[in-house]
Amino acid sequence: MPNPINILSGERYGKLTIIAETERHDPKRRRFRCSCDCGKVIDVDLACLRTGNTKSCGCVGMEKLVKRVTTHGISSDKLYKVWSSMKSRCTNPTDQSYCNYGGRGISICEAWQSFEPFREWAFSHGYRRGLTIERINNDGNYSPENCKWIPKGRQSDNTRRCTFITMDGKTQNMKQWAKELGIPYSLVQSRIKHGWDPVEALRKPSTDPSRCNCTLITYAGKTQNVREWADELGVNYKTLHRRLADGWTVERAFNSDAEAFKKKVQEATGVVTYIA
Repeated sequence: MPNPINILSGERYGKLTIIAETERHDPKRRRFRCSCDCGKVIDVDLACLRTGNTKSCGCVGMEKLVKRVTTHGISSDKLYKVWSSMKSRCTNPTDQSYCNYGGRGISICEAWQSFEPFREWAFSHGYRRGLTIERINNDGNYSPENCKWIPKGRQSDNTRRCTFITMDGKTQNMKQWAKELGIPYSLVQSRIKHGWDPVEALRKPSTDPSRCNCTLITYAGKTQNVREWADELGVNYKTLHRRLADGWTVERAFNSDAEAFKKKVQEATGVVTYIA
């Protein structure tokens, strides 16, 4: 059995100085009484001292907290986190969003380098919990003249990932067009993904039986939506929907094997179907 590690009193680990080893209640754990630089005495496991998990009695963390609260007053508030995140994505190359901000030249104005001026601007321009900061010009910097507060759900409307479509002299992103025209956003996305012209994807009514996800399809004298047809005819719903979205005819989409299709329709509806 290896000899126990010889720890001498007076050794330091961070802000802790070993006084003496305490009585061992667990043969596998060694604990030492330590004096912190702040004057407090605590008992600490040897493993915590050696790994650096414990470097003080806890006073270091408290000092940092007091400093933050003294400096900003509301450092734990959501607004401080908004400011801190804004600075990080503009100045910290290790931030996961840096490439879309600091990496492409987006910076923070000199006035907002400190939290207090930013806080004053925020509250004087309608900030409240539940709002998020957005740049009016997506290629502009963070500054009072280029920023506003908006609900979180609308922040994605101005991102570089959005697809903007111009129709009838008006330019909006897909989500805005879909809402205005009363067409499912997911349908517009699917159409464009499958090669549709963006304007056609918006203008085509969502009731087109060969394109829409949930539209009603009348065939062989029976009317059902895509999912109901898929369940009744034993066709995979996702496969059926993809075929229709790609422009397949109803007959071909239901089943590429004509004979099997006729049999399934006849069993489901009682109607004999003829396919040329």
